[in-house]
Amino acid sequence: MHLTLVSSLDSQCRAEAVRLVGRGHRDSVLVLHDLLPDSRVLRRVHFRDRIVDRQERLLEHGCLACTVRLDVVPAVREFARAGCPHLVLGLPPGVAAGLVLEELRINGPEDLVVDNVLVAVDPSELEDQIWDPRTLHDAGFTPMPSDDRVSGEFLVGEFALGDTVLTVRGLSTSLSTDLDSEVPSALTAEGSSWSQGRHLLGHLAPHAAVLGSGDEFQPGCHDRAEALSRSQPGAVRAPRIQDHPLNPGDFRTVVHRLERPLHPLRLHQRLPELAQGAHWLRGTLRLASPGYRSVALQGVGPRVWMELAERPRPGGLAGLFPAPGEATRLAGDAAVVAVTGRAEDVDPGAVARLLDSCQLSDAELALNPARFPDPFGLPERDPGTWPGL
Repeated sequence: MHLTLVSSLDSQCRAEAVRLVGRGHRDSVLVLHDLLPDSRVLRRVHFRDRIVDRQERLLEHGCLACTVRLDVVPAVREFARAGCPHLVLGLPPGVAAGLVLEELRINGPEDLVVDNVLVAVDPSELEDQIWDPRTLHDAGFTPMPSDDRVSGEFLVGEFALGDTVLTVRGLSTSLSTDLDSEVPSALTAEGSSWSQGRHLLGHLAPHAAVLGSGDEFQPGCHDRAEALSRSQPGAVRAPRIQDHPLNPGDFRTVVHRLERPLHPLRLHQRLPELAQGAHWLRGTLRLASPGYRSVALQGVGPRVWMELAERPRPGGLAGLFPAPGEATRLAGDAAVVAVTGRAEDVDPGAVARLLDSCQLSDAELALNPARFPDPFGLPERDPGTWPGL
C-alpha cells in the first residue's frame, strides 16, 4: 500500500491538502484524524467525495503519542489488510510526521511505501506562527496542556522531514474541516503577506517542492534517508541561489563557517544578539567547554536552544539537493551557522564579525579546554564515546 502523510497546524489547511492529493488518485482513501478534548480521537474516512465512515474512541491518556500508537497506526494497518492501494492520511494538528513514520517503521505493514510527507501551511500566517511565543496548547492547536512546543518549532521540524509544502488558505476563525465544503475564492488571491510567506518558505524549506492549490502534485518523492539527514539537530539547509534583497523587508539566509572552537562565555554573551531578529537560527559549533564538543544550535523565532550533537560525518560539503529546491546541505567537520531573517535584521558582515569574535585566540587554543566553564549547562558526554572534534 502507498501512503501520503499530510501534516499541518491548521485543520482547514490539512483538509484542503488531503482533498487535493486525493484528486490525483481516484481510488485513494482519505482519512482525517483529530484529537479532541477529554482524550477522545475522531477518525473520518472519505472515498470518492463521500464520507464512508466516522468513528470516535476514548483513549486512556489522550496524548499525541497514544493517538499515533493506538489510532493512527492501527488505521493504516486496517486499510493495508483491506487492500487499499493508496491512503492519504491527514494527521491531527500538531502531531509530528516523524513520530508517525517511526511508529510505522516498527509496527506498520511490511509492504508499506511512503510516497510523500506533505506539510500544509497558509503562507500569510507563516511569519506570525514562527514568532508566536505561545505553546501549541495555549495557541489552541493541541488539547494537551503538557505540550510545550511552539508553532515555529513544530513547523521547522515538519519542513525538514517533508518533501512537499502545499500552500493553501487557512481559516483560523472557522472550525469547519469538512472535506465536502467548497473552497473560498479568496484562496487564489495572493496578497503581500501571502507572497512574503512564500518567499520565507524558500528559506525554511529550500529542499521542498512548494506547490499551490492549482499546481500539479508529483507523488513518490519521499526519501527517508535524506529526510532523516535534514532533520538532524543543527543541520544547515540553505538555498543554493538567493535573490539579492531588493528592500530591507526581503528574506535572506546568511551562512558562516568557523575554523576554530568557540569560547563558551563569549558565545553566551553574544548569542542573544545573533538570535535577535532571526526567524531561524541553526548550526553545529565546536564549543571549548569542558572539552572540544560538537554542539547543535537551534533557534526558531523567540525560542533558542542548544544540545550535544552527534559526530559530524567527514567530507566537507555534501551534494546538492535536487531541483526544485535548489538547496545546499552544509555538513562535515567545519563548524557552520546559518541565520535566516529579513535583510534589515540579518547582515552578513555583522553575523561574521559576531561569530568570529567568539573563536578562541592562539593563546586560548594552547590552554586545556577543561579550564573553560560551561554557562549553557550542557550534560557531560560519556567518556567512552568519541571525545569531540
